[in-house]
Amino acid sequence: MINPNHQFVVDANALLSRNPISAFDDAKLDGVTPRTIIGGRTVDFDTPGNPANLISRP
Repeated sequence: MINPNHQFVVDANALLSRNPISAFDDAKLDGVTPRTIIGGRTVDFDTPGNPANLISRP
């Protein structure tokens, strides 16, 4: 479920992506996804390290 009433600002340096550039860096966006499920498992983005099943920066 998405929380459409919550806003956040994108920080490209905090994204778990191989590409360090984002067209949305510093953009204020509406809607937050409180949890992400990949392969039937909830991914914990708050724990340091690489979340399972995600591609991250080397």
